[in-house]
Amino acid sequence: PRSTRKESSAASDVYKRQGSMACATCHVYVEEKWLDKLPKADDGEIDMIDMAVEPKKNSRLSCQLIVSDELNGLIVTTPAKQS
Repeated sequence: PRSTRKESSAASDVYKRQGSMACATCHVYVEEKWLDKLPKADDGEIDMIDMAVEPKKNSRLSCQLIVSDELNGLIVTTPAKQS
């Protein structure tokens, strides 16, 4: 399927920043059952999440999540106002 201009732009922005936590456009909600399987967010990520749209206790920056076989099946969602 083709992505929308907004989706392509957001993906491009994340790629350009290369996980530098310069924004919170990659803010996601991680399904609760996966939280303990992820490394804890560091202070920089926590600070950036505090500035994100609708932060919750299960908020993470997807640019800080390292994809691995252990995370196969991980489900994340975006805040409604960010989508």
